Amino acid sequence: MSVLRKIVALLFVFLPVLAMGQVHLEGSYDEASSTITVTMTNDVAVSGIQFDLVDTPEAFTVTGVSSTTSLDTFSSNETGTILGFSFSGALISAGTHTLCVIDIDLTGSYTEVTFDNTVFADSDTNDLNVTTGDPIVIGEWVSTNDVYVSFGTMTDNVLPILYNFNVDVYGIQFNITDNPEAMNVINVFGGDAEVYFDALSSSPQGTILGFSFSLGYIPAGEGTLVN
Repeated sequence: MSVLRKIVALLFVFLPVLAMGQVHLEGSYDEASSTITVTMTNDVAVSGIQFDLVDTPEAFTVTGVSSTTSLDTFSSNETGTILGFSFSGALISAGTHTLCVIDIDLTGSYTEVTFDNTVFADSDTNDLNVTTGDPIVIGEWVSTNDVYVSFGTMTDNVLPILYNFNVDVYGIQFNITDNPEAMNVINVFGGDAEVYFDALSSSPQGTILGFSFSLGYIPAGEGTLVN
């Protein structure tokens, strides 16, 4: 049980958990003040909130949080967990609000920030369904690695894997992880891996493997690695 659920259960009569309302979170970064502002749009009143800020790659620590909402208690920890509730039972009314402003200590030059482990409760302690906007981009990505891979746009259940290589690559192996689990890999094909490698395979769990018995290689450059 999350910290939020434990606290809210003490404030209200416990009822079965049902997804009764909708909450949408958006975030923005202000470089001048080194803060992340979180905006909430909710169609029912909210009695408490909890979520994690996840920076990928890790590039900051959270140093504090403030809010002007009717919830009188907001707290944070360095790893990015944000918690808000009211001892008096106050609610955030339905609408669009600045939920909180989070202070961060930036230690890296680039990261993408997402919301995770979201727990939002209505006035009866029922869970609310939470959706989130696009990742919050902080800084500008500069390639410092020999190999950079990314996802292309999925079309008809085909997901391209894109690459940018600073060196010639003679073989590849990586895992695609879905969290929560929602897919199986059924085939792998195409791209420059099929052009330059004579062995290309995948597993349903998402392991992709490619190499050449004849020592063929993908030259340094960029393009579609595989589908």
